[in-house]
Amino acid sequence: MFAFRPLCHALTALALLLPALPAQAEGGVVTVEKDRFIDFYLVLKDQLARMPGLRGDGVTLSRAYLLDKLRERFNKEGVEVRDLRLTPEKGTLELVTTQGPIDAKHRIDFTFLPVDWAQRTVRLRFQQHSEPLNDGLLSQVLGTIAIGAFETATGRNGVKQLTEKHPYLMINGDVLSVRMDQVPSLIPYLNTQIMGYKPFDYVGIKRLATEQDQVRIVLAVQKK
Repeated sequence: MFAFRPLCHALTALALLLPALPAQAEGGVVTVEKDRFIDFYLVLKDQLARMPGLRGDGVTLSRAYLLDKLRERFNKEGVEVRDLRLTPEKGTLELVTTQGPIDAKHRIDFTFLPVDWAQRTVRLRFQQHSEPLNDGLLSQVLGTIAIGAFETATGRNGVKQLTEKHPYLMINGDVLSVRMDQVPSLIPYLNTQIMGYKPFDYVGIKRLATEQDQVRIVLAVQKK
């Protein structure tokens, strides 16, 4: 169950950031539309209550859950996800790809970098060992972890299948950037409006990190 106190704190902080709701003049005196504000508050409260990532300690995805989802998504002809290890220092993925009679082993270490929520962007730094993995498969495997964490934190079904075309995944050197606002399944959700306001203009990812055998994601009210 969603903790009541963190929700109240989030609502209070968000109310301080939001512009005032429109006011009306009655008999020369400007009055706040109290009924409309109450409606807005109740809808916003319901929206935030669906986001487990707003709890004080956020929400976690276990190693076993992520590994199962990665295998379900990527284990097919020519690709096998062998293992996923998670520690406070880094995550490590082990894969095998097959081309003809040749098997290539891949080990990828990754860490989450600070989130740029203003640009709706999560970044991961990675280092490949042994045989390099092609950029398309590499970005989809790591991108699945980041997107799945966000969807779980916001109360959606985590680790959805990514589309074959993925312009929201960009590799620059040893950094993968994931543009959450360009992920097809997230675009309508991130653009949801409540009485003219987009909650995700004010609520976003505060922290995303690997821990022992899990990934933790924490949401928080963002300053505009």
